[in-house]
Amino acid sequence: MNNTTFLGRGVAFPFQCDKDGSVKFSAFEDSVEESIFIILSTKIGERVMNPEFGCQISELLFEKNSPETCAIAEQYVKVALRKWENRIILNEVRANSVELNKIVIEIEYQIKDTNSFFNYVYPFYLIETP
Repeated sequence: MNNTTFLGRGVAFPFQCDKDGSVKFSAFEDSVEESIFIILSTKIGERVMNPEFGCQISELLFEKNSPETCAIAEQYVKVALRKWENRIILNEVRANSVELNKIVIEIEYQIKDTNSFFNYVYPFYLIETP
């Protein structure tokens, strides 16, 4: 048995078709990475059948790009990933302001039971009000 089979296999995100026209699937580590993106991109309350699913980071959309906003973003990401992605061990989350309206969130994680380490970068764009 492959030691990554517990990571699962499912329909790829975003939905797409293979060259032969069949539904494209993602598996194992790719499935985890897609899951992280889905969790961070889903607003709390957005899913009708699971209104608690997602991440609060969207609440920062109109905040000023500051060290405080970056710190809050880090906490929101940590809480969401620890709650919704139980296939990983979250090692570190860092949010850095790189542009006037952009925060880059760097996530370092380890897949449980495999000792495989990964990095994921999630860009979060702010809309600053005048």
